[in-house]
Amino acid sequence: MRLSQITRNDDVLAARELDPHMHRTVTAGWFFRVKQAIAAAHEDAERFQLPLLFLQGEADEIVNSESAAEWLQKIGSSEVTHRLLVDNRHELINEPGWEQTTADILHWLDECFAPALPQRRAG
Repeated sequence: MRLSQITRNDDVLAARELDPHMHRTVTAGWFFRVKQAIAAAHEDAERFQLPLLFLQGEADEIVNSESAAEWLQKIGSSEVTHRLLVDNRHELINEPGWEQTTADILHWLDECFAPALPQRRAG
């Protein structure tokens, strides 16, 4: 993976390069655990019953969009929202325009999970 695949935000990329805590490699154990987790997510997709907001950058070269779409077809929830964000790469909240992405996420959460307002009693 190249850093340029993560985000178009040069400030974020520069900060990542300078961060002494940023891991630049993965272990074989991590790799195989991720593969197991992906397989389990596909196997158990129909059990997922909660509303789901799935965002992916249209220019994401890290997550395979075809595999993601295939997984979304298996999801058991009747409330699945899938949005491709134009020109975005992998880290959506680090992309230029992240403010709108964050606002869209918060709006979706409000729509899905905001409790109904209590009825006022006349009085």
